[in-house]
Amino acid sequence: MRGSTNGTQRVSSGLALIPSIARIAVAAAIVLTVNDAAATLGPPSSRPASSGPSAPGIAATEFIPASTATVSTYYSESWSRIVYRGTWSLASSSGYLGGRVKWTRQKGASATFSFTGVGFAWIGPVGPTRGQARIYVGGQYVKTVSMYASAYVARHTIFSASYSTQRTRTVTIAVVGTAGHPTVAIDALVVRSQVAVAPPLSGGKIVNVSSIGALKQALADNTVDQIVVADGTYHVSPSNQEASDSLWIGNAYAGRTRPVLVRAATIGGVTFDGGGGGAYGGLSFEAGAHDQTWDGFNFANMSAVSTGIIEIGGYLSRAAPHHLTLRHIAILSTCTGRATAATGSTWDHAIYVSQALAPGPHDLLFEDIVVHGEGNLASAFHFYHGADKGGLNAHDVVIRRLTVTGTQQAFLIWEPSVFNVTLDTATITNAKAYAIRYETIGSTTPTGIRINNVTSTGSGYQGFFSTLGSEPPGITFSNDSLH
Repeated sequence: MRGSTNGTQRVSSGLALIPSIARIAVAAAIVLTVNDAAATLGPPSSRPASSGPSAPGIAATEFIPASTATVSTYYSESWSRIVYRGTWSLASSSGYLGGRVKWTRQKGASATFSFTGVGFAWIGPVGPTRGQARIYVGGQYVKTVSMYASAYVARHTIFSASYSTQRTRTVTIAVVGTAGHPTVAIDALVVRSQVAVAPPLSGGKIVNVSSIGALKQALADNTVDQIVVADGTYHVSPSNQEASDSLWIGNAYAGRTRPVLVRAATIGGVTFDGGGGGAYGGLSFEAGAHDQTWDGFNFANMSAVSTGIIEIGGYLSRAAPHHLTLRHIAILSTCTGRATAATGSTWDHAIYVSQALAPGPHDLLFEDIVVHGEGNLASAFHFYHGADKGGLNAHDVVIRRLTVTGTQQAFLIWEPSVFNVTLDTATITNAKAYAIRYETIGSTTPTGIRINNVTSTGSGYQGFFSTLGSEPPGITFSNDSLH
């Protein structure tokens, strides 16, 4: 069902995720995803005879689930599914997972949320000013927990529970109002859920690496089917420097004839770290790079300057990258840009999709992408450049399960050569200006742009905006709620 519309504004509610620790996914402030049981991904399937906008990039991306793993996702204190009753306030500290907690001293105040999974936990601060709260699950009293401690600790597991079956449960945290030290705070809520994983790779060549140099060496080897990057933090130089530790995926890898999977040993267990440097690209796919899947990586401590932390294309004179899949990618808040205000410059992005030689970048699949944009990134996804320079931008692109918080604009298309792009299932929180913006250059508009199942809340101006009007040509909406 179409979201309600007020002029060019569509109405919704939101959630956001980011990684930090093993992997965070942020909901309006933060989320963390960790594999309790390490999932081993299986071999890439062969490409279907034909591909289209509904399933691009399947060549090196589809896996057959054979078992389950338990995955933990940390939702921040501002998760849209938490219903707060009573008076709650925000407090900030670098010790908190997302930099903030919600707290109250009010007796009878409560926080209620529902989740589907096999367990949950509550994380928050403890200390001498902290009080008690009662835990209810499904309306039934479970336990009274105390946050009192002789010394202050910013991040502590206050309560957790596990269950033998996965189903939906409703949890209420009710504040007791302890005399003399009543404060109760919520930093994050952890949901443990079971997900399908693929069997170990049978056949094919697997290479385990623990350096950027070894990763690139394995990637250049056409006999390698899977590259497993050991968990840890790896310094990367800006991709366009093409240094020994730059992730410039270009000519050196375009000659591959076999699909390849590059994955973190644990989803979210590998961080590519810029060390506070600027002019990133942390990871760039250029010059005909193709049939690659990258899965489970975080990006931190780098500044995008007129580019994206991840870049697809961008050079008119170079062959188009194609059949690429990025999964379980998290752009952390330490990835920065210059979009400090709603009206600021739209220059620096999380993922920048740009031009290349004909036919333009194509068959791109993005799944489970988390962008924590409070570092003043202009967007999570930006499609720009092509027709204005004589090149072509992307087509046959699918973006699924996108979570964004704090960017200036979350999803931005400003390029007429873009076509067949689907954004399906996204939660966008606190965009400084617009959750989604859709524009063109000249009189030609993009075609086949689909916005499905997208929810946004807290946008500074509007959930959706286009100078082409509230119902612009070339874009359709389904079951969206944007504001």
